[in-house]
Amino acid sequence: MVLKAKKISRRTFLTQSSSLLTTLGVSASIPPLCWGKTAQTVKVAVLAPSHCALPMIYADLNSFYKENGLKVEIEFATSMAEIAKGLLQGRIHFGQMMTPLVLAAHLGLGPFSGQQQPLVSPMWAGTNGGAMVVRPDAGIKLPRDLKGKTIGIHSRFLFHYLITMELLERHKLEAKKDVAIKIIDMANMITAMKNGEIDAFINAEPLSTAAVAKGIGRDFLLTKDLWFRHPCCCLAAQKSLFSKEKNLFHDFVSATLKSSLELNSPADRQEKLQYVWENTPAYQQLPLQVIQKAFTPGRTDFDPFPYQSSLKIVGKLLQHNALMPKDITYEKVVEEVFLSDYARKTLSELQAKQIPATNNRPESVLGKNYT
Repeated sequence: MVLKAKKISRRTFLTQSSSLLTTLGVSASIPPLCWGKTAQTVKVAVLAPSHCALPMIYADLNSFYKENGLKVEIEFATSMAEIAKGLLQGRIHFGQMMTPLVLAAHLGLGPFSGQQQPLVSPMWAGTNGGAMVVRPDAGIKLPRDLKGKTIGIHSRFLFHYLITMELLERHKLEAKKDVAIKIIDMANMITAMKNGEIDAFINAEPLSTAAVAKGIGRDFLLTKDLWFRHPCCCLAAQKSLFSKEKNLFHDFVSATLKSSLELNSPADRQEKLQYVWENTPAYQQLPLQVIQKAFTPGRTDFDPFPYQSSLKIVGKLLQHNALMPKDITYEKVVEEVFLSDYARKTLSELQAKQIPATNNRPESVLGKNYT
């Protein structure tokens, strides 16, 4: 079929194609969304061109939201922190957020101290899809070679930070003594590696593949090889939206789950990615070939079911790395925030194949088994 470019406003285009800035400013003149009649536009914020933004963008391009009677406005945010702030303030209905960040915002931890807001998440937006790349001349061939090196990340409340800390610990490296962790905004990560400020960085795709394509980095390890089918980002919303706007919540989540299931099929993934790329300027920041390689089935996937066993490991690792107080029962928090039973019911309505019968599964993180 012939793919037609989706018309967008000049304002939307400038938002989509702008560099990923670190500013968190949100105009105080914008009033919070009011939960009431569902005639309003549903606002969702994503961080593109990440893989976890694709379920929402693909659903919009294919009119899945419209089919469910929703008018959806997708905002292309400049940072994950901006999405979190918009969600906590009630400026947006749904947001793409890293799973550890959702727990932090829900509990008021770290950068969200004093901003606690009950959140829920009905689905994962992406699975796998992370990589650590190293400078070709850094002499890093094995994990132990990270000793004395500088690793770039853009936040400690990310899955990628947690898995890096676990990797270092397994290879008897102390993060505070043997390795330097440098916080760098995603927009500056490749430049920092090019300039020799960092020897490696770990991030969700397509940043890693873009660095390799530019000859600035080389793949060192894929996060899926450390923790297969691990969670990346999830779809998050205020708990009040879930409780007060049940129809809106259901219709949006159902359409997004449908989108995830289609994207997760490996059969025609490349064609779907081309469709998104041709119709979404934010993804055109990178060549189509880079997008297709970064989101190759197996390397990057979209299994949407929010396994609580995985998220409890995230909670455990947050506590282990002093990012969550030890007196918090993270198992209970995970069960409150991540709506696994809701996801199962909605997937059943969509007649999805292989719907998990339980909320837990065997997990293996760097060879350590969790049951």
